[in-house]
Amino acid sequence: MAKFSNFSLLEEALLAVHKLGSTTGVGKAHIWWPRGSSQSGIGLDSEGRYFIIFSSPVGIESPTLGKIRIQRKELDTKNKSVWYALYIPKFDQSAETAAFLYAELEKNNLSDDPKKALESCYELVLALTESDTVSRSAIVGLVGELFLLNSLATNFGAVRAIDCWYGYTQSNRDFNFEGCGVEVKTTLLPQSLHTISSVKQVSLGFADTSSNEKRLYLASIGLRPLATENSGTFSLRTLIREIMSRLTNQDDAARFATNVLEYLGHEYTSVEKFYDTLNGIEITGQMYEIYFMRTYDILDENIKIIRVQDTAEFAMILGSTVSYKIHLPNMIDKNNPVNGSEESVRLILGKF
Repeated sequence: MAKFSNFSLLEEALLAVHKLGSTTGVGKAHIWWPRGSSQSGIGLDSEGRYFIIFSSPVGIESPTLGKIRIQRKELDTKNKSVWYALYIPKFDQSAETAAFLYAELEKNNLSDDPKKALESCYELVLALTESDTVSRSAIVGLVGELFLLNSLATNFGAVRAIDCWYGYTQSNRDFNFEGCGVEVKTTLLPQSLHTISSVKQVSLGFADTSSNEKRLYLASIGLRPLATENSGTFSLRTLIREIMSRLTNQDDAARFATNVLEYLGHEYTSVEKFYDTLNGIEITGQMYEIYFMRTYDILDENIKIIRVQDTAEFAMILGSTVSYKIHLPNMIDKNNPVNGSEESVRLILGKF
């Protein structure tokens, strides 16, 4: 599959997608054509959905394209080719995802040979574009949280790990361990670009518990989708099975399974049906490898972001409703962030 590269086009696309304005007419769309190209681009339709559009002088239907959902697109241009669109699911990183996927497809000659480009990037396209299954963004977020949970379980036990995991509960933290809050942000992009849904997520003392929060970290996890299982790869299913195998008490297992199924929009009834439900959600079998894991001390004064205290002077704005996107550099200083799961767990457990 394609490797993460071609950053010059990616940077150009990132700038362009944020300038696309939603249209008001049904079926209308704004399209960015890069570098004067008229064969492929990125669009934003009247429903606020981003899509990658490309043309082909002949149809591209092929069994080798498997489960990729490709839609025919009507486009009024002088180009008499057949037009196709790949739609990006609507979530907080739709624009960035469209830009990233477009850059990867173009690196594989989308404009000149779309069929070959789609085949070369098959797993990436399948992971990042619309399907009729459970939200991929929800799956990706859950994979990141459970990857950290499993790493924590290895160090101080699975029961304590699930005790400090908030799961699907609406909260300002994903984990809270003995006065240490952790917010997990997971992405399929090659950089730590995330959405902060509330300034409380990056502000000390808003952990939704009575614990005296003294430390706060943001764990940024990058996943790379893969076509096959290899050494070091995992899926949501394999992560869940590994965590469940550590839970010898039936009540603890049921509590964990209930949290997982709430994430996926299902209810827990029994362990047997739990696994049947997982196996019935095809995307839970998607294989990944860790592209990066960086855990930031998000309170570091060198991380210039908006926190709760910064909204105090704006009396007419509800501070908790302020959300924004951040792009964290790979390094703030030599100690921030720490890299990898082992170092991240040591940091969270206060063993540095």
